[in-house]
Order: sequence, then structure tokens, then C-alpha cells
Amino acid sequence: MQQSHEGRNSLTCSEGRRTYVVNRGLLRGPSQAKPILQNESGEHHRPLGLHRGTPDAPPPSCPGFGEASRSLLPVPSPAPAPRPRAHLHHVTQVLLADALALRRPTRLFAATEASSRSLQRPPGSFSECISQAQAAVKGAIEDGYTLVEVEFPPLPVALLEDVSSSADDIMKANVNLGLDFAQVFALDKTVKLLYPDTFEATRAKEILGTTSPGPNVEIHSMRKTAASTATSFDQLLGGIFGKRAGELDLPEKAGYFICLGFSCQELPDLEELHKTYPDVPIIGFNLKLDSARGDLGLPAFPPRDLHNRFLSRWKPSYLLRTRSYALSLPRPPFVLSYQGALFRSYPEPFQTLLDVGDGRYKAVDVADARPALGEFKDILTQNLQLGENEDTNSVLGKLRKGVVNKTWWERLSDDEESTEWRT
Repeated sequence: MQQSHEGRNSLTCSEGRRTYVVNRGLLRGPSQAKPILQNESGEHHRPLGLHRGTPDAPPPSCPGFGEASRSLLPVPSPAPAPRPRAHLHHVTQVLLADALALRRPTRLFAATEASSRSLQRPPGSFSECISQAQAAVKGAIEDGYTLVEVEFPPLPVALLEDVSSSADDIMKANVNLGLDFAQVFALDKTVKLLYPDTFEATRAKEILGTTSPGPNVEIHSMRKTAASTATSFDQLLGGIFGKRAGELDLPEKAGYFICLGFSCQELPDLEELHKTYPDVPIIGFNLKLDSARGDLGLPAFPPRDLHNRFLSRWKPSYLLRTRSYALSLPRPPFVLSYQGALFRSYPEPFQTLLDVGDGRYKAVDVADARPALGEFKDILTQNLQLGENEDTNSVLGKLRKGVVNKTWWERLSDDEESTEWRT
């Protein structure tokens, strides 16, 4: 890495095709400086990474960086040269060998400052993440919940946001993590890993190399291919262009159903599964139900009523959701990037974690109900120590941060048949 130039308020360093531009802004007043990343187009970023390796691993050497640069992640320059696919495959193979096979811990979060309540800390590796999720789901099932949600990033955020990453790379990670997650439930009962259609089930079998990847673990497709069940040319075309094409093929009863890869259009199939086996626990593994709720009601998607009668009954037993934001300031650096995470491990409450620098996260709020997306951002913003002249509750501060809105599914409604998804 070499230093290209240093200005009054910024320092630019480069390493290969990557460029670092650090604005020497202040996050917590004049006594504690924290670097802000911006790309060459002027957009400010400081991405929240699920860091690979130990938290004390030093960053690439660059003149002028101290302890605050440990969490520094490379930001692509405006027009990076296309990366060869071979490089991505190499990265994916290394990641899967280390993180997904769990032979070497992969860093998810560094130390979290203790809050006033003794709560579980976010995972420090994918191995710890799976263990926490298993314990949380088992606890929720023992308490009588049969619709259980698990969500966490399947890959480090840096790789998820890489333009070279593909849906197949994410699927590989989820397939391997899903199998690791299923092991503890397969000790005494049959577990079926459910995929939305024959294509994805076949791809999962190719990734794992078998149709029965473990004792008491089976792979099943919820729908047969349209080509094998179509009785007309119109149905065949529907199988080519429609996600829910083909005949619904419900599996035989099992001890647990773990569902992977279901999109918003395919969630009604899970509703049919639950109606058929109401007493069998259904575990949604990284289905991103919040994103799916946002698609409800759009053309060619299920109606919003699906949330009220079905999705509202899913219990978020294990949740690790990361978010990055930017705040406008009236003084340099004018735009401040900050980040945080929402963490919940059943039966504990929801923790709002703020990145306070040096690889540390502080629990700034604890609530029994899941905060709305806008409320989560507002909590993080209010806990930024910006100095005497930066009051986010002032009129100008409220104008800069915008109005806190709730999505349609986050607003309280009498049409909701359950509030389990909120707690």
C-alpha cells in the first residue's frame, strides 16, 4: 500500500485497485477522532463488516493510521477493473473451507460493551453464531412456537456487497450453514431441508454431494418442475417465467422442517405446509422475511393479507441484522457515516448495538419489542456523541435526519392475527 497524497482534512492511500480516502472527521467530539471513509465520488462510507480473522489482526500498513484504523475496510474506486471470476471462486472456497466447515473461526463481531442487563453477546464466529441460533430455536420450540425465524448474514458483508458475488455464492453459504444448523435437531428426530422447487433442491444436493447429507437429514423440494407436470403449453410457459410454477409436492411428516431459499412469491407454499402439519416446527433459515414483507401487494406477488394471517405468527428467535447510515452535519466532515446492528437471541430482548470504533459495539438500547426500522436508526443517531453544537433533537437536527416513518407492516393494525413477529 502506498500513500498518494495528504491534505488538510483527508489522507488518500491505495493498494492495487483499492483506494482509501479518510476524512479526519470527529464522531464523539474533539478529543476522539474517528476516520470516515469516502470514495472518489464524494460518497461517505464506513461499511460494517463481519470481520474475518481475529479482531486484533492489523490492517494494511498505511502512513498516518493508528488504532482507529483496525476496522478499516477497502472501498472500491469509482471505476474498478472487473475482477476475474476465478478470484471470487478462490475467495469463496477459502471462506467455505474456513467459515462454513467451521475449521477456523471467522470473526463476526468484536467485543461488545456490557449493558446494564446481563445479556448474550453477538457471535464472534460463524461457529458461535450457529450454536447460539440452535439454542435460541430449541428454546422457542420448547415454549410452544412452531413458526420460528432465524436470520443472520451468511457471508461477511464485504463479500455480500461485492459486485462479483452471485446468488449462487450466497446459496452455497446458506446450504452449508443450514446443514450445520440442522445437526443438533437431527439427533433425535428426522429433519427435512426444504427448498422451494426442484432446481434449487437439485443444486443443494450438488453442493453437498448427496441427497442425504447426514443421519436423519433429507433434502426435499416443495414443487415439482413445471415441465414434468404441465398439461398445456400455457402451463409450460408459466413454469419458465413463474416462480410458483409446477405442482405443489408437500413432504411427508418429519420432526422438523428447515426452509431455505424461499422468496416472497413462494411463502404461500409454507402456509400450506403449516396448515397440513400444524404441530411440526417450521424453521425459516435466512429467508429475510422483512424484505419479503416489503414485496407483498405488488403485482405478481402475494397480497398483504399474507402477513396479517401468516407471517405475523413467525417468532424471531435469532436475529442479527446489520445496517449502515449517514448523517448530515453543518460542519466538516458534513456527512458522517455510522453503523449498528439489531441482535436478539430468544428468550432475551432485542439489543440495539452501536459501533463505537476500535472494533467495539455498545448496547445503547434494550427492548422487549422489535424496534421499527426507522426507530432503530433514530436510536443509533441519538446515541452519537457529536459535541455541544450537534444536537440531533433540535429543529435543524430533525430536518437533517428526516422523519421517522414506519412501513405498512410495522404499524399496529387490527387485521394482524398475531403479534409474535414483534416480540
